[in-house]
Amino acid sequence: MTQFPTRFLLAATLIAASTPIPAAMAQATAQASTPAPRALGDYPSRQTKSGAILILNDIGFAAGRADLSPAAVERLRPLAAWLVVNKRVQVQVDDFTGGGADLSLSDRRASAIRNGLAALGVDRWRIETVGHNGTVPVAVSAKPGVRAQNSRMEITLIGQQVASLTAL
Repeated sequence: MTQFPTRFLLAATLIAASTPIPAAMAQATAQASTPAPRALGDYPSRQTKSGAILILNDIGFAAGRADLSPAAVERLRPLAAWLVVNKRVQVQVDDFTGGGADLSLSDRRASAIRNGLAALGVDRWRIETVGHNGTVPVAVSAKPGVRAQNSRMEITLIGQQVASLTAL
């Protein structure tokens, strides 16, 4: 991974943060209750052999929809800023939509994340998407709170280490 001076990373973050979004999206974002992460270390994460995985449990797609909300765009902004600076990092977006039978919805949601990152300046060709639907649960239970853990978005930064991301 290319190492950049801290002031360069700060400048890239400020540039990404100042990228305009439509007025309606900005207004809705201001009303969002979940604060957007300010750095990659603010995302829940875990390490795998493939790379660092950022876990986004709160993207908040409407039922049966694959449209990114303004709050979701804000949740992606720090990641996009980091990816714009780290141009060699490949990304895999995995959507694990809850236990329904709609694999195409899961595919569309993963693609919506790719499109959101691309709109924030990340090269689209660097982002692979995979929809899993409910085929890979992290928790098995009939309780709604436990089942909700299975509906998540995971973004793998191929070849990266969580420890290096949390220091940012």
